[in-house]
Amino acid sequence: MKAISVLQSSLYAVAGSLSLYCIFLCALTMPVVQDQVVYLNKVRMTWFQDVNIPEQWGFLHNQVTPFHISSSDGESLHSWHILPLGIYRRHAAELVRESSGVAIADMTIRLSFKLLRDDPDALLVLYFHGAAGTLASGWRPPSYRALSAAAPDRIHVVAIDYRGFGTSSGTPSEAGLQTDAQALVDWAVHVAGISPSRIVVFGQSLGTAVAVSLVQRLAEQEALLFSGLVLVAPFADVAQYVPRLLAYLHTLVRAKWPTSDRIADFVRLCEAMPTSPNDDIRRQRYHITILHAKDDYGIPWTHSQTVYWHAVNASTPLGIGYDDLEREKEQAQTRLGEQGGWTVTRRTGKGMLTQHVLRHGLHDRIMSNVVTVDAAVVKRKQSARDHTQYRIAYADVGKLTVVRSDQQTAQRCCRLLLRETRENTMEIDTDVVSSRGTSGKPHGPRGEYGIADDSSPWSLPGSIDLDDQDGSDDPDDVQRLLGDDARGTALPPTPLTTALTGRLYVSHFLSTWNSRMFEFAAVLFLAAAFPGTLRPVSTYAVARGLSAVVFSEAVGTAIDRGDRLAVVRASIVGQRVAVIASCGLFWLLLRANRSGSASLISSSSPSSYLLIPLVVTACVEKLCAIMNLVAVERDWIVVLTRGDEPGRRLLNARMRRIDLFCKLAGPLAISLVSAVSVTAAIVVTLAVNTVSVLLEYYCIAMLYYRVPDLRRRHAADFAADSAVDNDASSLTTTTSTSSSSQVALAAIQTGLRQLLPFSSLPFYLHHPAVLPSISLAVLYLTVLSFSGQMVTYLLSVGYTASTVGLVRTASTVLELSATWAAPLLVARIGDVRAGIWSLSWQSIWLTAGVAWFLTRGGIGEDYSPAIRSISVSSPLLAATGLALGVAVSRVGLWSFDLCAQNIVQEEVDVDHRGSFSTAEAAFQNLFEVLSYVITMVFPRPDKFHWPVLVSIVAVYTAAALYATFVRQRRGHLFHSPLPPAQRWIDKTFFHSHELGNR
Repeated sequence: MKAISVLQSSLYAVAGSLSLYCIFLCALTMPVVQDQVVYLNKVRMTWFQDVNIPEQWGFLHNQVTPFHISSSDGESLHSWHILPLGIYRRHAAELVRESSGVAIADMTIRLSFKLLRDDPDALLVLYFHGAAGTLASGWRPPSYRALSAAAPDRIHVVAIDYRGFGTSSGTPSEAGLQTDAQALVDWAVHVAGISPSRIVVFGQSLGTAVAVSLVQRLAEQEALLFSGLVLVAPFADVAQYVPRLLAYLHTLVRAKWPTSDRIADFVRLCEAMPTSPNDDIRRQRYHITILHAKDDYGIPWTHSQTVYWHAVNASTPLGIGYDDLEREKEQAQTRLGEQGGWTVTRRTGKGMLTQHVLRHGLHDRIMSNVVTVDAAVVKRKQSARDHTQYRIAYADVGKLTVVRSDQQTAQRCCRLLLRETRENTMEIDTDVVSSRGTSGKPHGPRGEYGIADDSSPWSLPGSIDLDDQDGSDDPDDVQRLLGDDARGTALPPTPLTTALTGRLYVSHFLSTWNSRMFEFAAVLFLAAAFPGTLRPVSTYAVARGLSAVVFSEAVGTAIDRGDRLAVVRASIVGQRVAVIASCGLFWLLLRANRSGSASLISSSSPSSYLLIPLVVTACVEKLCAIMNLVAVERDWIVVLTRGDEPGRRLLNARMRRIDLFCKLAGPLAISLVSAVSVTAAIVVTLAVNTVSVLLEYYCIAMLYYRVPDLRRRHAADFAADSAVDNDASSLTTTTSTSSSSQVALAAIQTGLRQLLPFSSLPFYLHHPAVLPSISLAVLYLTVLSFSGQMVTYLLSVGYTASTVGLVRTASTVLELSATWAAPLLVARIGDVRAGIWSLSWQSIWLTAGVAWFLTRGGIGEDYSPAIRSISVSSPLLAATGLALGVAVSRVGLWSFDLCAQNIVQEEVDVDHRGSFSTAEAAFQNLFEVLSYVITMVFPRPDKFHWPVLVSIVAVYTAAALYATFVRQRRGHLFHSPLPPAQRWIDKTFFHSHELGNR
């Protein structure tokens, strides 16, 4: 009956969740709600700032002119005109004398407008921002400066707030925003008199949909073409944003913004435009640049893949499949070196399509990337020149473009570029005559290199001849030019596809699920076999923890020196064999104790003999689980994301979500089965581990064979081979000169060094990353988590099992939220600062919970009457406050866990990841064992306040250790509020005075 009631409660919870989801979907079908979700125009983010005073965002006085543009339907659109810095400096004396502080009604009387209108070389960027905020929110003002920086004497920027945004009138809608975009174009072309050939349309996020809609409509109705179209963080369709179920009901989505379809229509229109006899044959009808960051959490960068494919597919008469295009891009893309990411350009009959995918930039910071306008405007002009371009492409450096007159000149240019710009990007333009590049196999230590003719749609790297005398391709020439640092450089990292990460997730899920389920199931089985004592459970747990401490050195050595696949295979098979053997022993133990007489362990009872092999198999399972966890999370992930820090953070967060989900769902599943029958739970545990082993190994093996970097042996492996040879020779010498007892003693010492983590301790304790690592380990000395100790206490003060389950579920949900919050925090402030913030969060909430616990009945009889008089005797209320503080603090704990993991992954070299991480695991298990020892010393619920106090002291100790690390790295813990205030005073009172004295 108890199991049935639990199932009924679960069904009610699922039904309630589905009902709330349906209500949410129904609300999204309402146009008003849809508009608020899509546009977020009421979220202004500049509530306490005046958008008519642009100097608040760091602009020079009157560098920005606020004004209004009227749309065709009578709406007033607030706008900014940003002067390029070079022009402003030449006319600063006149500009500062003009009035400011209000939006200008007649823009034509302003000097800034005349400087735009009267300059025949001026280029204009029409800027369409994203959803939420105003034209002055977030990273938008810095992006205006970055756009002008591409040509400080030429590029003007005009940005508008759509209707309903900022101080603009009206209410946003898809048709309304299209009208607003048309109003901006009319102002630029008809009022400012700027030719469309000098205009670039720039859109970010929601603005990309507005920009694409604008150029598509103008190309269709007026055959009006602009110099370029720049799309930063575009999305394919609004329907892909809304919940999947609503996406199927496409007719209910009001603001569709089908960017992919519209950009395809635009490209088809441009390709179909007839060419007149007077047209320059090289004239491009369109130049589209798409820019996206891989760490964009707002709009995944895969949307750019979809948009780019639609554009390319429309540019070819027969079309191209998505997978075919991806394969071509993998061959044609140019790596961007230290910046990260890649770029690819496809030339069509009447246009150019460029895609930049950067590793860093998030959703908004990427707007400040100067390459967008530089690619769309400046090089748009250069591409019409009569020359042939040849490119040297590096997998890890970037791209260098050489324009040449003959083969020999090209070789000399290549040599010069290789010598002078090995880590930079450069372009050299000279007068040229037609000449074809050589072909041959690509070679060179830094990746592919060569010369490629840009007349083809894809600029594929070929090979170059670096020897002027004999015309041979000599790799030594490249080696000589690049220097010694070019030797032994690794191949470019394998792109992480969904298929690769999916295999990693499946394998990790199965490993973690089985480990968490068996860990909890073993406690249930022991409790069922020995209902009258906690000694078997304590012995079992302490032995598992001590095994991890004692044998961590051997595990680390295996990870560092062994083949990666062999190590993981041994961990998977060893873990499953240990669990299967344990299930058999548990079944025998239950049969032996079925009479119920063995409530206590005696030396002669069958239970005592069965408990010994159970402890042994538990130790084997623990060691194999640690080996798998350390190998995958501390080594494999680093190799898979080499050079991609945001990608590694994202992968870490997703792996941690899997850990936390298994931590919640695994014990819950086996407890439901155990409530029906303990024997059935043993059978289920046995079956799941037996069936999953093949799939788990298959997934991880396929990942291993698909990623070449994983198959490289560790450098430490070769050192180990030589060390073994040296040890063997020294042992032979010792044997010939020493007694047999000395040899035996040396052998024992060597064996102990291989088992205990003594030899790796000096390296671990002197490593720069030891403080974050040891801080994380100290946090394991706690009873303030919803594990056995605290759950037992909650049950003893009156909590029911179902209530404990609900509290534990809520805690796990909060822990899962940390896997989303931590990457966002790290991306904004970095790993080091995010770590101290996370520990501060944990310390604050635990302090509040412990204070509540001690003052509401958690104090036992050990204290004096004066101290106990402070405490209100209500153990249930005290436990509730403590549970709440612990649950909320888990967000900080798991955020810090991710930060510490990122720091260790970045700073520990490949040859010592195993030894460092297993030494860390040894400390973690040591502190975890100490937490069990504390509860063994204070086993009674009325003494629980002592373990609580030890736990909070451990948290403070971890915070102090990590604060020391932060202080060493940054020189301070937190930013002082004085410097920002001082900057505000300087800008307000001294900057204007300096301008007035010019």
